[in-house]
Amino acid sequence: MTGNRIDIRDAANGFSNPHSDFPPSIGFATTVDITKYTGSRMDNTQRHLRGNWLAYWEHEIGRSEQDARFNFKQIKLQTFMGHTNSVKSIHVLNNENSFISCSKDKTVKLWSLRSQGDGNTHVSSQWTYAGHKKSVFGVTFSDSMRYAASCDSTVHVWDPFICAGVKQLDSLRHSPVTVLTAMAAPSTQLVAATTDATLKFIDLRICNYTHEFKVSMGGAGLVRCIDTSGDGRLVTVAHSSGVISVLDTRTGHLLSTWKPHEGEVLCMKWYKDGTFISSALDQTVSVWSVDDSKLKFTLRGPTEPVHLICLYGEEVITGTTANRIGVHTSVSPTASFSSTRLRSDTFRGVLTTMAVLPLNRLLLLGADNGTIRLLC
Repeated sequence: MTGNRIDIRDAANGFSNPHSDFPPSIGFATTVDITKYTGSRMDNTQRHLRGNWLAYWEHEIGRSEQDARFNFKQIKLQTFMGHTNSVKSIHVLNNENSFISCSKDKTVKLWSLRSQGDGNTHVSSQWTYAGHKKSVFGVTFSDSMRYAASCDSTVHVWDPFICAGVKQLDSLRHSPVTVLTAMAAPSTQLVAATTDATLKFIDLRICNYTHEFKVSMGGAGLVRCIDTSGDGRLVTVAHSSGVISVLDTRTGHLLSTWKPHEGEVLCMKWYKDGTFISSALDQTVSVWSVDDSKLKFTLRGPTEPVHLICLYGEEVITGTTANRIGVHTSVSPTASFSSTRLRSDTFRGVLTTMAVLPLNRLLLLGADNGTIRLLC
């Protein structure tokens, strides 16, 4: 660099230029004046950080590397508009550049996540999958196959990268699906719970059902939620009656079945080391051991039913229909708890679904009015 010039010389003049087309024996030098390139590139300021986005990144950059806590300040960064009815589920892709949402408006939408605007920007979806005939209540994504799957009682598989459907699974020979989730990589399977309390496994390599296991012999009610362990070996199943079952996916054996809650189970999340977290209408958030089907401890703090649970490292983030976001500092009986009521200027409607962006420490919140907000 010489002032506003870039000088490039070859090895014969004392500089190495690996991209030169001239042989080393020929002296070569070139000068590029970069002043003529600097003016036009600054005209487009759309991606410049302003307002809340600027405040967010200034705060994140100033944080110590040891400070990895989820610090919820309730600052609005973006609003995603497009759904015309309640948002039922949100799934963030692991690069945190995109996310997928489904709604009662019978659509599934693919959205792009970008740091732009001043916090008041309204963003439209990148693509809409409109193949469903009924309200869509679940969406998931297979990291192994890079396919998305959504469900309106029938499972639809589609490719979010080329924006095209792959297959709609035959629903005439199968009971309606109530819950759908993807097993962790390297598995290529989806797990679907049906109205007859059966878990059916879908192999995305052939996009078809492969086998099934019964998880209840009657009386337990509909399956409300399922979650799989990180190694894919176990599946926890929660029923509307409050009964929870644990299934070994390798053998199909039910390892245990018990009723840990007095009311209906609202949400369940696998933790680690043979433990999972569940919440119910009885206003409890409990941690259970799979090995002996016993309560390890209860996470204290919430004073109303928790219907959303997300994990951020060792922290537990919860959401309620009263629009409260709670944060437990760890999965332990002595964990500190903080609760924040969502303000009407940052979030409107009733909270219906939630997803955490762990890399950027952000929250995506879906509402019953169809809007999705990105908050920090």
